[in-house]
Amino acid sequence: MDWSEARLPTLLLVEDDPAVRESLTLFLSGQYEIHAAADSASALARVYTRQAQGLPAYDLLLIDLRLGLGADGIECLRMLRRCEGYDDPDLVPAIAFSGLVTPVIKRRCAMAGFAVTLAKPFMADVVEGNIEALLAENWSERNLRRALPAEPERYSGFG
Repeated sequence: MDWSEARLPTLLLVEDDPAVRESLTLFLSGQYEIHAAADSASALARVYTRQAQGLPAYDLLLIDLRLGLGADGIECLRMLRRCEGYDDPDLVPAIAFSGLVTPVIKRRCAMAGFAVTLAKPFMADVVEGNIEALLAENWSERNLRRALPAEPERYSGFG
């Protein structure tokens, strides 16, 4: 997709397998700015660092459901949704992926706030197609809402 904004969309990839993390990063880095984390704690640290630098929230989250030690992908998303700027799934959509995806897991992911759940192994173009579709929905509106102040100024009258 040809993004009409001056910046590339930023994605946070949370994946504990270094080979998968590296492959996705290499494949997607041409069209997106990718920031990778190996676990939930690292993902939160990346979000807090962005906030401290005054940068906007990531445009999309890619989260593996099985993150090894610590929180799983669903809990990772819950923690990220508690961060300022990440609570609205329309502003920051999330894609889950896992080696085991059943109807029950898809339902759990949908209830947790993931827009899409993909089964590994997947074709890279499938991931990219889902990213493009989610980002294309309301890309301009999302950036406009981020640019506006959280609370509109209230005027008590003229003069």
